[in-house]
Amino acid sequence: METDLEKTSQIPQLDSSLAQSTSGTGPSYKANLAVLIQAIDISLQTNSSKSYEFLKLLKQICTALVNSKARSFEELDVDLAKAFPNLKSAFQNAANEGFGIKCLFGSLLTTGKSSILQGNSFLSILLKKWQLSLESRTLNEMGIHSRPHGFDDDRSITVPPNLIPSFIFSPMEAERWVFKRMHMLQVAPLHVEANRTMLVFLDIITRLHPRMASASLLTTMVHQRSYDYQKASNSLHDFIASLLLTQTHFFDRFEKKTTTNSLSTIERVASLLFSRLYRLQQNYDKAADYLEDVMSLAQTHKDDEMLKMAVFEIRSFLLEAARCGKKYPRFDAYAAKTGPKRLENGQWFNDEDATAQSNLGLNEESTMEITTYDNGDPTIPLDNSGPANQLSSTTQSPNTAAAHNATAQSSPSIFDESQKSSSIFINPLEQKRQADCFDFGNMLVSVMQSVLSGNPTNCGILNMQPPNNDWTRLNDPYGYTKEYLETATAIKSTVLLLHGHLRQVQDFGKRARDINTGDKIVSRHDTEPFVIKRVNEAYALALTGRWNGALSSVKRSLRRFTNNSHPECLKLLQLCQMLILFDMTVFRGELEKALYFLREIEQYDKYEFTFRLATVFAANGRLLEGIETLEKFEPNVLNEVRTIERIRFLAILGGLYALQRDFDKAETSLRQALCFATRSQAKPLIWMTSRRLAFALIEQEKFDEALPLLNSINEAKDEIRGVEKALFAGTMAHFYLNQKGNDRMNAPEWLYKFILYSKKVRVKPWMKEGLRLSTHFYESTGNIEARNASARALFSLHEKCSHKLDWKVF
Repeated sequence: METDLEKTSQIPQLDSSLAQSTSGTGPSYKANLAVLIQAIDISLQTNSSKSYEFLKLLKQICTALVNSKARSFEELDVDLAKAFPNLKSAFQNAANEGFGIKCLFGSLLTTGKSSILQGNSFLSILLKKWQLSLESRTLNEMGIHSRPHGFDDDRSITVPPNLIPSFIFSPMEAERWVFKRMHMLQVAPLHVEANRTMLVFLDIITRLHPRMASASLLTTMVHQRSYDYQKASNSLHDFIASLLLTQTHFFDRFEKKTTTNSLSTIERVASLLFSRLYRLQQNYDKAADYLEDVMSLAQTHKDDEMLKMAVFEIRSFLLEAARCGKKYPRFDAYAAKTGPKRLENGQWFNDEDATAQSNLGLNEESTMEITTYDNGDPTIPLDNSGPANQLSSTTQSPNTAAAHNATAQSSPSIFDESQKSSSIFINPLEQKRQADCFDFGNMLVSVMQSVLSGNPTNCGILNMQPPNNDWTRLNDPYGYTKEYLETATAIKSTVLLLHGHLRQVQDFGKRARDINTGDKIVSRHDTEPFVIKRVNEAYALALTGRWNGALSSVKRSLRRFTNNSHPECLKLLQLCQMLILFDMTVFRGELEKALYFLREIEQYDKYEFTFRLATVFAANGRLLEGIETLEKFEPNVLNEVRTIERIRFLAILGGLYALQRDFDKAETSLRQALCFATRSQAKPLIWMTSRRLAFALIEQEKFDEALPLLNSINEAKDEIRGVEKALFAGTMAHFYLNQKGNDRMNAPEWLYKFILYSKKVRVKPWMKEGLRLSTHFYESTGNIEARNASARALFSLHEKCSHKLDWKVF
């Protein structure tokens, strides 16, 4: 059976588009060239003799292209080489190595309506060193439009040429931009879904740099996150084709056997990816065909690891298909006797498949303890959005940010969408759908990382193994592999942080420190991915109350930087340090110091400053001031596209409304926050918003509605650690203290846990509150001995800690 992958690789997309253009069936590229010639003519009339010859050469090239009958890039190269034998030397001072005239005019022949836009933008870059600029009036009057690949005509987006950032035309800068957006996608997928401007940029990058597989990968992830499976399938074809193209080039210098093995591995993984994509689409028949291909290829090439993965996929596929009433007897031989077990992240897992699951990256390292997490609370040192949001806010060029903000303001508000839902929970099928999409993104990152690391037969996701240095130096002189591997591990680190696996996050940070920084191919301390891993490590340490260890980690990283070097990295580390110092002083009751650090935070991040300021007001009895602070800030959040900031804003505001006993507003905000948190698949955010909503319901004596929320958190009790575990125990104690009869007798157990967990995270005011509640409870039940013991402990602790800190605010 001829697969779609084979069809894609046989017909290169760019040459096909070029053939359509020259045959008259596609867009008219000659008209686009005519516009550029007109713009050059205007500049020739007004510019000095210094640049006259250069502009004249550009006009001659455009004219030659109009007259050319080339039907492929290769023929185009031949025509240009004949007409302009000295072309390369004429441009070598105008652009970086590797750009070439092919990228400029090749895009004109293949991109239709967006060709004028790209051509003018790239031409502007070439002209910068001559201090020239083409007359923009000519292009603006044409009404330039750029249409992302796969979009309908009626959804085309107008993008002014001045909003197309210059980095798109530099392969290395474009690659970095893609990596940063990929990181944000796995952390805050909702805001990326709505950013159609990003898809326009990705479309341009894909066409200008056809070997850049990561651009197609990111496009696939965006579309499948939006459940647009047809576009995701198209982009996945492009991704695999780019991988094949890349590997054909990279392995040219190796033996034929190595080339064959690497390419066949990509084909096998491609079939696995397409099978998973069609499962997401619930097209089980097509998914089964691809699974059959995987098995056949794995057996033919005697690939035991791929065979294990295929068996695992088949078992989960059969179980899922059976729920929809479908059976596939051809896979009966591979069916598990007991059936795989459900994993938290949407995967299915059987003990005997542990090796295959680990290789896919869907199972965490078995030697590492699953420990605490971040709950997203504004006074907890770990901010879920920290690495991702700082990455987005500190690294965008002004042009990118302007286009990004324009798109955000014109798109429908996600708040309106959530208000249509009257249920607390997202449908379980929808929840599984979100989780499956998340894992599919991890699979894509896995394949890309494995191929680019020079280990194509090892498809383990983000295994932290450095690339083969000899292979890298031969095939990756510009550092794409290093850049990708560091970004991939940063993605993994942040994802683990969001899912509460702090021990693994600490391990990532430690391994990043241990890598030989003298080997520039492997790692550098001044790259954002490296710093993100160190920042994540510091947050993970702070979550368990290890404040000094967290601060030491940040200070060690800060020593590598000066005020004038790598401002983005420096800002990430300085903000991390301020957040940890602020939270540490708040929990210790050192309010004056906390306010000093809060003023420092204001210089770095307006969201962190506002959230923490409101919380400090409320925790010190100034509840109305805290609410007013957030309400004044609401317009900023409504225009914000960073999903995690919306979740935190709604959760904090809803919690304060509940303390003010304005329960209608409290429930509205908290239900919206829970809806967004569930979609984000960040478990700590789900726990935090569920706990706050349960508290609001308890205050209204709606115990039947609060109990399912608390039970959903309690089911994950083995994963919860740190501050959130103490806060959950306090909420459970509050639940039972408000009960009557025998149910109230469960309160002492949770009060004890509240005191114990508060002690572990070194928050003495919460210990005092737990002891105070215990004293009152035992007195009300007549247990004098227990009351006296609690009272003595409370008195002893009060002498060491006199300040108050209301746990209900957090």
